[in-house]
Amino acid sequence: MSMWATYSINFFQVFSFGKWVNYKNGTLSEMRRPRLAITYTVIPLDELIQCRNRNRPTTTVSATTSTTTTSTSTATSTPTVSPTTTTTTELPDPIECHNATNFTQHWRLEHRAQNLKPGGEHSFGDYACDYYTLQWFRFRGAAGQKMLDRCPPAESCGTYMPLWTDIQLPDKVGERAEGQFYVSYDGHCKHMTHNLSVIRCSEEPADVVYLHHYAPRGDCWAAFCGMKL
Repeated sequence: MSMWATYSINFFQVFSFGKWVNYKNGTLSEMRRPRLAITYTVIPLDELIQCRNRNRPTTTVSATTSTTTTSTSTATSTPTVSPTTTTTTELPDPIECHNATNFTQHWRLEHRAQNLKPGGEHSFGDYACDYYTLQWFRFRGAAGQKMLDRCPPAESCGTYMPLWTDIQLPDKVGERAEGQFYVSYDGHCKHMTHNLSVIRCSEEPADVVYLHHYAPRGDCWAAFCGMKL
């Protein structure tokens, strides 16, 4: 319902010129003083209409059409693959490995006292002598890959007193270990003991070189035994 309404006044009471007057259906009549004094203000109908029009709120409806544009972007991601560079750093071989003497004789693998006599420089009674090998040496080819690590009987390995060791081989390239080698003679596995050095040359199993520290005193009949892995 609107705030303003159009209507006509058919009845009211007013205090006029010291008297209370009733107005009803166009007739005025004097009345007694009411218990509750109420003062009415009569406003002409045309003024009410004009006031209503002046105070009626004006509502402006603005229709705004909002257009939302959705942009769909399809991004194609191309993975960037960085080339894998593998750098292999080879440890330089110890100089001792380059200058070592290779033992390749097959008779170094004979461990059963067959009394072989290969002869050679500084041999005694044609038994092989290694005490004059005063530089680093290794086992290769028919001689095996490393020095024998168990006790052989006498008259084995092409000599009368075979030589063997129980030294622990080093694990790292270039690492040096110190130990002993032994003379097997007359039923004694460790008839004599001498110092021995060993250096690892590469990651290959038993790729090592040896150096004995026995000073020769003439021709001999002692030689190093080899073994296969």
